[in-house]
Amino acid sequence: MGCTTQCARNSFSIKSIHGGPKGCLICKTEKVAYLPREAEDEQKESRVNFSRNFLRRFQTEQNDFLGRIITDDETWVYSWDPETKRQSAEWRDFDEPRPEKVRRKQGALKVMHMIFFDMNGVILRWPIPIGTTINAQYYKKVLQDKLRPVIRKKRPGLLESGILFHHDNAPVHTARAVTDVLAGYKWELLEHPRYSPDLAPSTQNPKDDGYRRCVCFPPT
Repeated sequence: MGCTTQCARNSFSIKSIHGGPKGCLICKTEKVAYLPREAEDEQKESRVNFSRNFLRRFQTEQNDFLGRIITDDETWVYSWDPETKRQSAEWRDFDEPRPEKVRRKQGALKVMHMIFFDMNGVILRWPIPIGTTINAQYYKKVLQDKLRPVIRKKRPGLLESGILFHHDNAPVHTARAVTDVLAGYKWELLEHPRYSPDLAPSTQNPKDDGYRRCVCFPPT
């Protein structure tokens, strides 16, 4: 339902809604989620089936289903950009000047981080050594030597209740060496449709301020 329809139903004017100090009250803008390619009919049907199955399980298991999901993301973290413009934003009166921030000089240091999290927050943030090739064997080693011990320490109940592991279908994630490890741990691997990065929780969370605070690190 759009803003115009909402305004008509509630006797609001578009100007009054968008003109408030905190912006629009009942609608918001969303950035475009780019896909690698336009999905074919079969792939679109796969997306629909995935979403329906996910919703069906949630309706049956409720928060017990969401609480067992662990997902991951790999992202570059730059030492020179610990805070975004949005994070630096301040509420000001209309007649006050805009806040100023010194633009920090871009440094050469950037580190790839592998981050695993659930609905309660980040479980593991693993900085990948510079020059390391992220292949199936490396990902497998992180799962075995880093992630599982941390889960036992931070989320001990998850190992007993049964982990639902979700990541996209990148070649590193779908390699036999990785799927064998997950099967050995008896972690249920949630299906992910092809060419659908927008359906992965990790595609949304990196844009949240809380997620960014977890992955940023000070310059050295």
